Amino acid sequence: MRTIVSLILALAAATVQAFEVTVVHGKRTISGVVTFAEEGANYCFIHTDSGEWWRVGLSPSETMPHVGDIVDVSGEVLRQTVNNRIDWCTLAVTGHDEHAVPAYEEVTVSQLHEHPVYGTQVPDRFARLLAFSGKVLDINRRLTAVQMIVSDGAKSASVTFSMPPDEPLPKDLKIGATVRVKGGYSYVTLSDSKNRGAFCGISQPTLMMMSVRDLTVLSVSPFWTPLRVWLALGLAAFILLLLLIWVSVLRRTVARQVKVIETALRERAVAEGERRERLRLSHDLHDDFQQLLSGSLFRITAALNWMADNDIGRAQAQLEKARNDLVHTQSQLRAVLWGLKEESEGPSALVDLFRYAAGRMAHWAGKVEIVSSGHEPHLARTIAGALLMILQEAVGNALRHGKAQHVKVHVDFDGERLTLRIIDDGSGFDLVNHPVGLGLSGMEERARSLGGRFKVLSEIDHGTCIIVEVKV
Repeated sequence: MRTIVSLILALAAATVQAFEVTVVHGKRTISGVVTFAEEGANYCFIHTDSGEWWRVGLSPSETMPHVGDIVDVSGEVLRQTVNNRIDWCTLAVTGHDEHAVPAYEEVTVSQLHEHPVYGTQVPDRFARLLAFSGKVLDINRRLTAVQMIVSDGAKSASVTFSMPPDEPLPKDLKIGATVRVKGGYSYVTLSDSKNRGAFCGISQPTLMMMSVRDLTVLSVSPFWTPLRVWLALGLAAFILLLLLIWVSVLRRTVARQVKVIETALRERAVAEGERRERLRLSHDLHDDFQQLLSGSLFRITAALNWMADNDIGRAQAQLEKARNDLVHTQSQLRAVLWGLKEESEGPSALVDLFRYAAGRMAHWAGKVEIVSSGHEPHLARTIAGALLMILQEAVGNALRHGKAQHVKVHVDFDGERLTLRIIDDGSGFDLVNHPVGLGLSGMEERARSLGGRFKVLSEIDHGTCIIVEVKV
């Protein structure tokens, strides 16, 4: 194990030594073409006739050359320098040839972190012209310069360029945008303090652009940045919370209003029920009772007059007729009162309820026939009661006014529809000129209260047919 470690350390030392000896320290003169020159800076990059790349630090008295100038440079290569860097140089321009400037080498951000010292088979790209693309992670604008952090997803590098403070950045240059940059490459050297400052790596790889024109925005930053997503989610959560609170308050308010409305509807239903009941009673207790009672009163008065004249026979005849009228009135009134309570008495089936009612009406005996067809569904008691009152009124009219000898009641059940037909062989009447009394209007009112239809067919001397259609 110790042998392997020793071998690895020896190879690493040999690699470092091999890299260090490529730089000749001391006074040095080089010739080549200027590849990178930034206005206002005190350094430039040169590509020599022998193919080397150098960073040239100029003496304060020297003037910055231009890209494409052919120059002779004399300066000092310091002993601590581990790459092609020469400082305190004097410079003489001997010509100009922009075509001699090498093309930019296309690399990735990750390749900027590679170096021969790591044992990789790559050149040292220090002072070379490079170009790469990446995503902008950060933009830091200083007084006269701009620094960006650009990443390819794996590694990141710094990109710097000069810009006056009053000049705006390119419109689409924002965090998240994808850019392509080109310029001269530099880095900070890492040294091993335990090994006499031996070079052991690079840090802070930096691409220095000559101007903002060397930057191209390939794609703008997406609108939905992580910060905006979190802000949107926070805003949505806040709105949702407000909505839930509003819904809760609204539900309570609606619940209170529903209670108020239900109370009002119940009170209105009670009032409406009382109104309908009074209307029904007015339909049932119509002019017949008044006529019968008035006639009875007239006959009793006449009987008293005949008795005063000692005409007992005539007085007895008038009293007998008055008694018959009162008995008839009693029977009719009993029928009305029976109708008030029979909605909750008798059989539950409609046809059986009709037959039960007919059996309790003595003057219907032998005159009223009740038949049915179809399957009878279960009916609400309110519907059965209303139809029973229509039947009672129709049969009563047929027997009293139409002098009918036979009334046929037909109940037809057809799915969700019930059809009630009441057909008599009475005298009938003229539908056009006959006044609509309380009897007919009462039956129509009850039919409409059930959501049904009411129809009357009649001809003089040909009887009457009353038809009621109701959904069940």
